[in-house]
Amino acid sequence: PDLDKDSYRVLAIGQDITKYQKAEDALKASEEKYRDLVENINDILYMVDSEGIITYLSPAIELLGKGFEIQDFVGKHYGENICPQDLDKVNEQFESALKGEPRIHEYRVVSETGGMVWVRDSSRPTIRDGKVIGVQGVCTDITEQKEAEDALAKSEEKFRDLVENINDVIYMIDSSGIL
Repeated sequence: PDLDKDSYRVLAIGQDITKYQKAEDALKASEEKYRDLVENINDILYMVDSEGIITYLSPAIELLGKGFEIQDFVGKHYGENICPQDLDKVNEQFESALKGEPRIHEYRVVSETGGMVWVRDSSRPTIRDGKVIGVQGVCTDITEQKEAEDALAKSEEKFRDLVENINDVIYMIDSSGIL
């Protein structure tokens, strides 16, 4: 038909997107729960690529105090902040994790300002499309536990010295005939 310049035609197509909207809302809710969990958990979650570069570190790192900040770690090689005495062991553990062997180990992490914490690290390989692309894990601050273990070891050593000295004193007293 001929349309004159004052005539209009409208073609409308409608689609019910209710199920898509519900799915999007559910996804957003799930993402918020995940983000809340990751950002508020006391343990440190991390991801390291296959070259050893830290690609993700949860905000819990800053709760440790001692000068730890996310920007001091992300984008750097994990070894930059490992206590030098522990680095060989950590490198060995990293290589094992890349080979698919989950590991739990303990080591010291040093901040830019010199603060240090002991961590227990539980790591496993990150696999995408059947290929290992890095390592992910959880670190727990065990500094207080390590300090308690050190204090206990020192107390045991003092006790052992005391017992050894008491035996010497008892022997000396016995050999002099006083007892």
